[in-house]
Amino acid sequence: MELNRSPADCNVQPALRQTFPDLAASERRKPPARRSRPGSAARRAEAAAAVAGSPVPSRIAELPPTLPEARALLAQAGLPADDLGDEDSLRLFAVREGGRLVGMVGLQPLGGVALLRSLAVESPARGRGVGALLVATAEEQARRAGCAEVYLLTTGAAAYFAGRGYRAIGREEAPPALRATRQYAGLCPASAVVMRKSLA
Repeated sequence: MELNRSPADCNVQPALRQTFPDLAASERRKPPARRSRPGSAARRAEAAAAVAGSPVPSRIAELPPTLPEARALLAQAGLPADDLGDEDSLRLFAVREGGRLVGMVGLQPLGGVALLRSLAVESPARGRGVGALLVATAEEQARRAGCAEVYLLTTGAAAYFAGRGYRAIGREEAPPALRATRQYAGLCPASAVVMRKSLA
């Protein structure tokens, strides 16, 4: 996936649309154990824990919205970051590898609903479940905040999120709290698809 895309690719990094009786040894040799990718079991366990309602998984850290590193990753992915320090309810969750920020997602609770935004994964970390872990974490945090639905806006990742239970809706169906955000009102283009997922 290309980096440095325009801010029109709103909220969700477009690349994420593409993205488990004993015999003696002398009588029979055991088949070789199936190899799994390093860390894959841990990633699956962490994602499952997030969905099950456990605290934020150990690979996930919460970031301050003003962190320059977060802004840099969003800029690299072509996602808007102008309002990161302006939204008091915004929480950012991130995955680090070797101390380096490789993926992040934002969650903005808006009363009984929440906006999932700013999902970006660094190129070398793609295809390893980082995005899925971040989305699962954001959704669980929305549940814990009492949100019944999660919304997002995207111009390039609708297929990715459709595979995770989100459904496109008309812009007129967006709740007032979502329409009042800067993401909806101006930072994302009018062509952005609005998607919704029920957490019930």
